[in-house]
Amino acid sequence: MSDLPEPNRTPVESEGSGALPQLSRRGWILAIAGVLALVAAVSVYAVASNQAEPVRFRDVGFSVVDQHEITATFDVFLYADGVASCTVRALNSSYGEVGVVTVDVDSVDGSEQRIDTSIATTEEAVTASVHSCTFAPSADG
Repeated sequence: MSDLPEPNRTPVESEGSGALPQLSRRGWILAIAGVLALVAAVSVYAVASNQAEPVRFRDVGFSVVDQHEITATFDVFLYADGVASCTVRALNSSYGEVGVVTVDVDSVDGSEQRIDTSIATTEEAVTASVHSCTFAPSADG
């Protein structure tokens, strides 16, 4: 063939083609400690931000009564003394709002409450759910 010399090649295995980086024992310990510290910081932040909310809600279900009424069931969790005002919306099949009601939930009645409310609608609704809850602390709390 040709009298040209072959190029000088190094085998791929000696280039460190492993998936894991080549770290010393101290490097691995520092990397793992860093990941654990990050997970702990995120966990503390998540718990703290959850506790900062004075009210939470969870949709439970709904029931279509007829073309002009739907009932919604939801849970409210109060973490401070006061009143939560929850806006519950009824939607039609095009996601248009066809009814809305505001329900006041007082912490005097308990910190966890299941609420059933009826919503008058302008046309048949296919779903009802809590849109939002705002919180007003009690005057003595």
